Amino acid sequence: MRRRWGLIAAVLAATAVAYWPAWFGTPVWDDGGHLTGADLQSLEGLWRIWASPGATQQYYPLTHTAFWIQSHLWGDAWVGYHLTNITLHATSACLLAVVLERLRVSGAWLAALVFALHPVHVESVAWMSELKNTLSGALFLGALLSYLRFDADRRTSLWIVSALLFCLALLSKTTTATLPVVVLLIVWWRQGQLGWRRDVWPLVPFAVVAAVMAVVTIAMERGAIGAVGAEFSLAPVERVLVAGRATWFYLWSLVWPVGLSFNYPRWQLDAASVAQWLFPLALLGAFVLLFIKRDSWGRSPVAALAGFVVMAAPALGFVSVYPFRFSFVADHFQYLASLSAIAATAAALAVYAGPRLSAATRNVGVFALACVLMTLTWQQSATYRSEDVLYRATIEQNPASWLAHGNLASLLLQREPPAVREALYHARLAVGGRSDGPSAQYTLGLALEMSGEPRTAAAHYREAIASFGGGGRHVRLSQLHHRLGAVLAAVGQLQEAEQAYREGLRHDASNADIHADLAMVLVRRQDFAGATRHFETAADLRPSPASWTNLAGVFMQSGRFAEAVPWLERATEADPMLVDAFHNLGVALAQLDRVADALAAFKRVLEVDPTAQQVQEYIRLLEARLAAGGG
Repeated sequence: MRRRWGLIAAVLAATAVAYWPAWFGTPVWDDGGHLTGADLQSLEGLWRIWASPGATQQYYPLTHTAFWIQSHLWGDAWVGYHLTNITLHATSACLLAVVLERLRVSGAWLAALVFALHPVHVESVAWMSELKNTLSGALFLGALLSYLRFDADRRTSLWIVSALLFCLALLSKTTTATLPVVVLLIVWWRQGQLGWRRDVWPLVPFAVVAAVMAVVTIAMERGAIGAVGAEFSLAPVERVLVAGRATWFYLWSLVWPVGLSFNYPRWQLDAASVAQWLFPLALLGAFVLLFIKRDSWGRSPVAALAGFVVMAAPALGFVSVYPFRFSFVADHFQYLASLSAIAATAAALAVYAGPRLSAATRNVGVFALACVLMTLTWQQSATYRSEDVLYRATIEQNPASWLAHGNLASLLLQREPPAVREALYHARLAVGGRSDGPSAQYTLGLALEMSGEPRTAAAHYREAIASFGGGGRHVRLSQLHHRLGAVLAAVGQLQEAEQAYREGLRHDASNADIHADLAMVLVRRQDFAGATRHFETAADLRPSPASWTNLAGVFMQSGRFAEAVPWLERATEADPMLVDAFHNLGVALAQLDRVADALAAFKRVLEVDPTAQQVQEYIRLLEARLAAGGG
């Protein structure tokens, strides 16, 4: 036990050191969709995480409960999230060693060390969203260990513990649904056969629960996340091509983890290509050969390859998942599958190379391997420090990544001040690589708008709207129509701008900014009644000194000064530094012959902005009126 605890401590320490560059990394890409938002941080929000499948991006309620707890523990201190992921990953590595020891597989702790430090897992550990991988992985291995203990002595309590851990794993991420098949593979590997009553029947409840969660996840991927459309409509033969090539891609990245990327190129599938068929045919051939040779080579090689494919199967293309929009492969897709390949490789090294080497040589070899893996993981995890670093590193590995170019362009536009010229460069590349993508078109339109090209921006906003697809109402479409209306208003196409704003409100009637901007256009079109309605709606949706000042302004333009005054007084009380509100209040009061009050308002403007020459002239005239009797 002392030796085991020493090994556990060593794995934890090595993992923590290898991931040091990611400790203080900020959220990247869709972390905002996974980390618990303000609307879910209450107890009611926790209930919604479990009871309302659409409350979170994916229905992984245990993962989102873990995020919910962390939001209360760490808030925006990202190091807490990263240390949680790192600890769970190291825990999975140690559980892998314990499982292999129970199965009497050689090289158990070598496998644990390699799993903990292999750079292919950086995406799962350094990316906060992938808590679903590290949490579900630990629960998956815990369930497997409990089931193996049950299989040895058939104690019902161990079956119950395994079933509970399996359910928790499914509620963390549904790719763990492969556990029943993995167990059967292990039993076959050990016994050479399977018995229905002893081996299969106890796993039937596991399979039923797994099937239910798989159906829920597929429905969420299609309905809530959007894994539908032409890019997801793969023919059965194309799915076979994806699965075959992806399997070899993952195996090779474990052997040669160089050139790892957050986003890999998306292959062009061609069922008529002989070269593309070589991947699935080679995989099939490997299975056939290993199965035929199982008596002379043992069952381990075929069981290990089968285990790898089974655990990777949920992301091999047989069902569509949203990331397929960007690429058919991703490092985090093989998190569980790598367990099989790493365990088999470590066992082979321990059995065939170990006896030929002295203890000192073995130790030096393990130390050297750990140093190499730690160095690669250190370098790879450093790319997750921030979105800017991650996208630039992705572009370096995959220059055609429209995902990275588009996201980097959007990030550059959010800077203060915006890096418009560089953003425009990346936005054009994003559109060039993915011309039918609404996000890329929107970002390019925004960059053009900010660079002073509203007419060209309008064309790209229209492209984004046209390529959005789908029916019904959508908040994203509301945003697109809003920006289109803004650039049309900027070039004086007021009727078209009004139409764009109204279309935006059709998709999201609760957008206060669209109501306010539409009101501005209606003022320019002399429709003061319509402008008043929309300014009032904007003020109701988002009460603020600015919205009250805008509403008062339209009253003043239509000569309704008495109605403007209460809104301006409300705005100046809320924000004593709001010069425009005090200026308009002075004008309105002067029109109502409230000269003394108007003077006080204008003097307040001078206190905030002593250079306001026009206001100084107003004050001189009003003082003259007051001296003459206030007429």
